Amino acid sequence: MIDEVQDTEAHWTKAFLEGDLKTLKRLMHPDYQQIQSDGSVLSKAEVLATFENGERH
Repeated sequence: MIDEVQDTEAHWTKAFLEGDLKTLKRLMHPDYQQIQSDGSVLSKAEVLATFENGERH
């Protein structure tokens, strides 16, 4: 079980760093939310859009 979690985390990190939207979409739950440092909340679609429009680097 621990190996599976570590493997998934490694895939997540690699996809995030490389902007691999296909993998991120697969790994994110449909209800995924990301809380920003200012307290605002982004949905899965909003997070993925930051990769598509170049906000992430």
